[in-house]
Amino acid sequence: MLAEIRTSGDIYSIPKFDLDRNDVEGFVDILKGFHAEFRDCFAREEGRENFFYYSIGQFSQLERKSIEPMALNVEGAKVRAIQRFISEAAWDDEKMLEKYRCMVNDDMGEENGVLIIDESGFRKKGDESAGVYRQYCGNIGKVDNCQVGVFAGYASSQGYALLDKKLFVPEAWFTDEYEFSKRRVTIAKDGLPTREVWLVMKRTMGPNPSYSFYISNAPLSSRLALFVWLSGVRWPIEQCFEEGKSELGMDHYEVRKYLGWNHHMLICMLSHFFLWHLKIKLEKKTPAVTISQLRVLLQVILPLKTYDIDSALSLIIWVQLKNHRAYLSHRKKKLREDPSS
Repeated sequence: MLAEIRTSGDIYSIPKFDLDRNDVEGFVDILKGFHAEFRDCFAREEGRENFFYYSIGQFSQLERKSIEPMALNVEGAKVRAIQRFISEAAWDDEKMLEKYRCMVNDDMGEENGVLIIDESGFRKKGDESAGVYRQYCGNIGKVDNCQVGVFAGYASSQGYALLDKKLFVPEAWFTDEYEFSKRRVTIAKDGLPTREVWLVMKRTMGPNPSYSFYISNAPLSSRLALFVWLSGVRWPIEQCFEEGKSELGMDHYEVRKYLGWNHHMLICMLSHFFLWHLKIKLEKKTPAVTISQLRVLLQVILPLKTYDIDSALSLIIWVQLKNHRAYLSHRKKKLREDPSS
């Protein structure tokens, strides 16, 4: 049922790889066509361009894929414009998700596909980012200052993708202590009833077993064998998180607002699916190619900036001026709070 390496013949034979230069050069047109599907989700051309620039930054080889380094390295992108686009601009998110899910269904939809719900933690400093709190962070296995996102993923034998996301907001955020910060968050539902679900418990064998717990919305008539099978198909959503963080900078964001978090995660979902879209499209030519390998091929033909000596010097001057302004602003704030400092 789950995605496999699709090779034929002897399992010890070298997987087929028939990609050539023309195939790789064609990735740009495929990417532009993919983004064109979402044109009517943005009111202005600037939004459409920034959507494209942000994706290019995620596909790049940058060590840090937050807004500033991406904007400084993508041809045509501007730092302030990208910041406004992610944290403040209005998109038709619901239309984007509807179009995107149709694409996932076209490429990966199967009768026995599985919807998986799981969380992923994002470690953060400070207390002003939406939903940040000292809470359990699953990816490091302990309590830490972090944001937690709850995600819906889809898996079939054709592949896997994230379908939706919500930022988890701790109960403490609705106390007087967080009065300022909670204004960054809009409550969608509170105390509304929901349907009954299965609680599935699994344990390992041996004298010191470990336990795992799941919930499932399978029908009441479902047999035990179904839950045994379902308990083994959780890994695709973990792969989504791993590939999103290692390849696309899913956890590199530095935005604070709830809207910014949602916009960043939505583009991460779309970028991750695009790599899978390429993988499925190229299956006959290279059945064993990975998401990471496709991103490496894609980034070499993207419109990324190249710096000569003069432009590098200008960039450093700009960065130093920006850092100095930030220092002066921080210093003024500190003096207002404590004149003796």
